[in-house]
Amino acid sequence: MKKAIFVVFFLAAVLLLNFVVPPFQNPDEPPHFAIAMIYAHGEEHRDEVESEVIQLMDKYNWWRHAGMGRPAELPERLSQISIFQRNFKGEDFRDMHDYIVLYHFVLGKALGLFYRGSLEEAYFICRLVSILFVGGALILIFLSFRKIEAQKHIFSLSFLFVLFLPQFLLAAITVSSDALAVLLGCLFFYAALSLIVGERKVIYFIGLIGAAVVGFFTDRSVFLLIPMSLIFPFFLIKKEKYKESIVNGLGFLVVALMLFGIVANLFPLKIEPSLDLFGGNLTRVGEALPGLFSLDSFSLKFYATTMDGFFLKFGWMAFGLGLGFYLFWRLLVTLSAAGVLVFLGERGMNFIRRLSEWMRRIKRALGTDKVKKRWRRLREEKSQKTDKDGLIGKWMFFSLLAVLFNLIAAWTYYGSHQVLAQGRHFFPLIIPIAFLFVLGLRQIFDRIRPGLGRVAVMGFVVIEFFILNFVIWAQMVPVFHMMIKSPYKGM
Repeated sequence: MKKAIFVVFFLAAVLLLNFVVPPFQNPDEPPHFAIAMIYAHGEEHRDEVESEVIQLMDKYNWWRHAGMGRPAELPERLSQISIFQRNFKGEDFRDMHDYIVLYHFVLGKALGLFYRGSLEEAYFICRLVSILFVGGALILIFLSFRKIEAQKHIFSLSFLFVLFLPQFLLAAITVSSDALAVLLGCLFFYAALSLIVGERKVIYFIGLIGAAVVGFFTDRSVFLLIPMSLIFPFFLIKKEKYKESIVNGLGFLVVALMLFGIVANLFPLKIEPSLDLFGGNLTRVGEALPGLFSLDSFSLKFYATTMDGFFLKFGWMAFGLGLGFYLFWRLLVTLSAAGVLVFLGERGMNFIRRLSEWMRRIKRALGTDKVKKRWRRLREEKSQKTDKDGLIGKWMFFSLLAVLFNLIAAWTYYGSHQVLAQGRHFFPLIIPIAFLFVLGLRQIFDRIRPGLGRVAVMGFVVIEFFILNFVIWAQMVPVFHMMIKSPYKGM
């Protein structure tokens, strides 16, 4: 029954958003859609496709909503629109996406084979594809937290936190590679979680490797999956079977490289753009990293904008909630981060205490044979226990690394060039982020009073549900359907 309610809610929410939010009112939609349509109709029709996309933008009042002001004469190319020129190196608008176009290639070719209608109808078909991608991601999110719930009963509300997150639902109607990136990220972390909790199935290895490889050709927001897949074998090492674990880890890396080569040759796309972008960011990390922790005015603005945009910033990041709510949201995120650090510190102290106890018990044993027998019995006792806290701790550390790596990557690509990142760039990590958010809040509030953590998370989920409804009816409907002139100053 609960599952059916979740499905109905998601479908109702995205259907409502589909009617409320006009086309091209999510960041970078026009270039993403145009690239797919060029693959659908052929390179020779590029000029025609660009012209039709620009006319569609005009039909749905894109200029007013984006704060540009409608030009007296419509441009002929997307590269002539100033908001798309920030990352250009040439005249081709596709340059702003660094030619990482697996999503556009597959979607465009599929539309070219099965559909030859108008571009306006093709746009809404692309929206439907995004809904399917995000719907699939939500299934993986639900299954992930059900696995975590089986290990430790504290995360049943994490799925609702994601389901009611306004910006995440907007990703479901966005015509861009964001939706596929979210699905790939959720597949990766679902497979990683399954393997960490002991479900050693081949399908999970394939899913983890496949998500990382396909993501490398899809969107820079999932480049993170490559380094995470390289360090993942270390999270499968067991002390009792460390030699076997090392061999399995090496085999895992060999299969990953083979799959990477297969995908690279299967699709006639250039691998160089992804490699150049990934390698370029990697070489700049050392230079850019100090700025991330400098806490100067721009760094603080970078953190604030990323947190705010993760919850809600719609209409090309122009509209959102009041400053009061965002201050409340930032406070919750900060408290959650503090709670995660507390949990991490406790895990470390518990490990040190257990290690000291083992050493004391071994020293009490007399004779070499007794030491060996006592050590063997201690290891057997440990292996027989269901170490649920240990699995949660291991998953927490893996999640924390993922978020930290992605934050460093976002700062290197955006922040170090004085460009603000957007919260949606972190949606491929929605599973570890939701896990850490709930874990941190419960750690903090349970210290005030046992059980208060669950109440606090439940209270925020309820608030989130009401805010979602408020945003749709009191903000999106007026902005997109009742606005007479642009709210931007000077327009």
